[in-house]
Amino acid sequence: MTDETRLEEGGAETAPADTSTTASTPAEPQKTLSESGVSDPPAQAAETKDTAAQPKANWPENWRDQLAGGDDKLKNLLNRYTSPDAFAKAFKELRTAYDSKKPAKAEEVELPENPTEEQLAAYRKAKGVPDRPEDYEFEVEEGRELNDGEYTIFMDFAKHMHERNIPVSMVKEVSSWFLDYQEIAEQKAAEMAYQARQQTEESLRAEWGPDYKANVNMMANVLQEHLGSRTQELLAKQFTDGSRLGDNEMFIRLMADLSRKVGGSSAELYTTDVATSGKSLEARRSELMKMMTDADPVVRKKYWASDTQEELQRITAAMLRRQA
Repeated sequence: MTDETRLEEGGAETAPADTSTTASTPAEPQKTLSESGVSDPPAQAAETKDTAAQPKANWPENWRDQLAGGDDKLKNLLNRYTSPDAFAKAFKELRTAYDSKKPAKAEEVELPENPTEEQLAAYRKAKGVPDRPEDYEFEVEEGRELNDGEYTIFMDFAKHMHERNIPVSMVKEVSSWFLDYQEIAEQKAAEMAYQARQQTEESLRAEWGPDYKANVNMMANVLQEHLGSRTQELLAKQFTDGSRLGDNEMFIRLMADLSRKVGGSSAELYTTDVATSGKSLEARRSELMKMMTDADPVVRKKYWASDTQEELQRITAAMLRRQA
């Protein structure tokens, strides 16, 4: 039967599909997102139901600019993250790692009853306590140097504070207060000493009149002859109010009276101001004798002056009487 006869008898018959192409060439797979990238969809595609149903991000496209606030370095850092969620997650991980490594706060560190050396070192480090008492810092005013007495006090204080684990900041603050207080106390003591000296001098001058200088110098001579270089040490002794023994009215009265009874006229042989300057008779005599061979002719001439020679005679006479 011919093809025409089959069409007449059975009606329209679909011809077999030509599968030669399908059988020989497989369908090309769709590219992955990573291969094709993303491009803006056609304008008409935005009107389809599928596109309208896609979820939208809950942050603006310029979220990096907003967070950076004009800071280019921060903007470059934010460019490393795909979304605010990724940035927040990375920040959380970084903060967790930082908190786990940072030292404990000072108030969180406790010292056991019988700590080991390691525990004590960790506690002191957290509290700001130095390793040694010598490592404490003291607040000393610029230009001021601690004298031996002050340095000894500070070292004892530092040792005491170190044993009790007191921080550097507190020791520094206390040292500043101590020096300020000491300076004020010294000023008050000096004022009291000056007032005591003035009152004693006024009282004795009023009582002794023209004999005031002779009585005081006589006392000073006797003390110098008997105590020598220790005279000033004795007279500088201070009372609790800051006044000195050498300015005490009762002491001067007593010593002047004893000096006249013990020293007599021999004490009056040497009544120049050198007697109250803290120099011994020997020291003053040596000082005058050096003038005779001084390189300066003016000084040598002064040695042969009458007042210098008279002073030398008085010193020599006093030294001889002291030896008698």
